[in-house]
Amino acid sequence: MIRELEPGRAIPVAWSAQRYHADRGTVSRGQLVDLIDDPPRYYALHEARVVERGGPTRAMSLGTLAHLAVLESGEFERRVIKQVGEDAVPIGPQLVDQLQRMRASVMSHSMVGALATNTHVTERTILWRPLGQDVEVDGQVVHGDLVVRVRPDLLVAIDDDQPLGIVADLKTTASVKPREFARSVAKYRYHLQAALYRDAVAALFEHDNVKFIFIAVAATEPHEVACYDLDEDALELGRNQYRRALVELVRRRHTGDWSAPWHKSIHTLSLPRWARESEE
Repeated sequence: MIRELEPGRAIPVAWSAQRYHADRGTVSRGQLVDLIDDPPRYYALHEARVVERGGPTRAMSLGTLAHLAVLESGEFERRVIKQVGEDAVPIGPQLVDQLQRMRASVMSHSMVGALATNTHVTERTILWRPLGQDVEVDGQVVHGDLVVRVRPDLLVAIDDDQPLGIVADLKTTASVKPREFARSVAKYRYHLQAALYRDAVAALFEHDNVKFIFIAVAATEPHEVACYDLDEDALELGRNQYRRALVELVRRRHTGDWSAPWHKSIHTLSLPRWARESEE
């Protein structure tokens, strides 16, 4: 199936979340971010597999449970509230109440309500083979053939006179205020995710009229909710970053060089500003 995927095309596949996260034949947004941030660690985690990623933080675990509560209410009822089955999640009643309040806040938001009235799917895996992966190494053109996997939280197709695709991603956050959430977008490279997911869905729908929306919900009371999209500058930055990372992955797999820029030669360091301020 993956081998038959033509360059520039995307297809939906019925993968479970477990299959999605365990797949080794495709590349995820998280892998591209790891490669950008720390190539040797990327190699140890994803290529050599000699180290394992640390367990989820408390915030990450809350985000996973919030996704379950909002996007898979039936599974949330079974696994979390009734705690039935081998995959039951044994958490206390206080956390269950918190997750239910978060879900209620999200579902009461007018934008989320509007999206839910349209035909939509949740947690659907999409495989996409992007164009433009070729790279020149020592005068030789290396042809990249990477397939990207994405898993939008919510995917909406509106078939009016002008078809529109909407990709929505749920984020739990400390604050949904515009300035604070913008900092989170930059810190966690959500702009890269937005561009990558948007472009993959555009390839799936075979048209370019696709928007990416963040549904941000505060982890603490009163669980405020805000919806955001990104301006063209942010999307273009994310697009440039994921495209460079794909080409870089092709190059590094071909050369076997997983060193980081700071490993080569001698670099002159400057102390951070706070080190100087402490002497003033």
